Amino acid sequence: GGTLNVTSSGDGVQAEGGNIAFNGGTLNVTTSGEKAHGFSAERFFRAKGGTATVAVSGKGSKGIKSDASVIFTGGDFTITTSGVSLYEDADLTNPACIKADSCIYLTGATLTCKSTGQGGKGINGDGDLKIDGGTISVTTTGGEYKYSSSLASSAKGICSEANVMINGGTINVSTLTADGDEGVESKNTFIMNGGELTVNAYDD
Repeated sequence: GGTLNVTSSGDGVQAEGGNIAFNGGTLNVTTSGEKAHGFSAERFFRAKGGTATVAVSGKGSKGIKSDASVIFTGGDFTITTSGVSLYEDADLTNPACIKADSCIYLTGATLTCKSTGQGGKGINGDGDLKIDGGTISVTTTGGEYKYSSSLASSAKGICSEANVMINGGTINVSTLTADGDEGVESKNTFIMNGGELTVNAYDD
């Protein structure tokens, strides 16, 4: 229980070399620096309860960043990113409300994700993304970030470099700002077995 407010120019809550478990209470996190994430876990991020409000404004910043997987089985999270994409090492680091370098699993949580900066993503995983339940709202309004004619990044609501599977839940996605904005994207296979999915997208 209890309430904690965190304001930082770096990461708000960081587990260097470990996991983050959010089980209850109320947490409000605001960060402002480049690549300054609300939650940053070198391993897993897990949430099963509680309430969190996360607002990050730096270039390339994420609301929740895990070098492994992100798992939600409960909780009520409102996550906002307002920074744009960041050019570094000849590539782009994009802002995102939730970013996992491995898999994302969502069930039972209430998630409200809004990304307003150019190139922003809502929920973005390098591994499989599975939704079994919960209430999820994702909005992007920033449109494309263009560094050069050959290097750009479009806004995306829910995206996975692997597979997307939806078995339940109520999901609303809106990405209506510019050409290339995508609502739900899977680089491999998209499977929907249940739930309700509403997508309003400029592109896919």
